Amino acid sequence: MLNRIVLSVLLLGLLGACAINKNVTALDQPLKVQSVCIKKNPKVLMKEGFLPELESQLQSHGIKTSVYEGSAPSGCLHTVEYTANWGWDLAMYLTYMRVEIRESGNVIASAEYDARRGGGNMGKFGHTSEKMRPLIAEMLGKKLEK
Repeated sequence: MLNRIVLSVLLLGLLGACAINKNVTALDQPLKVQSVCIKKNPKVLMKEGFLPELESQLQSHGIKTSVYEGSAPSGCLHTVEYTANWGWDLAMYLTYMRVEIRESGNVIASAEYDARRGGGNMGKFGHTSEKMRPLIAEMLGKKLEK
């Protein structure tokens, strides 16, 4: 009996080590954000594809976007900051992403995708855009139609 308990605990531990975590804090008032200024993050590798995808996804929800470097332009009430990293495991895959919408410097919504402990989880593979889409929609207080 003790062996079964130990085996069960070990198996649960291994399954937990293959987790992909997604955390979203949605906007309280989705219609409040009509435009955002996105701070370009030069540390994000593959930036040629990530930033345009982020802009495209925000625009698909009716949010106007502009990109800036350095300090936020005056008159920009809502800003977006992001980070993203990719890893290699037989193919490149998104290991971590965080997107934050800020108002006057305070985070009012966020979306996080974390596959750093995704080990044997095959769900970690796929297009970055497909990993982002449901999280961005939920962050904006919207549901994707299936």
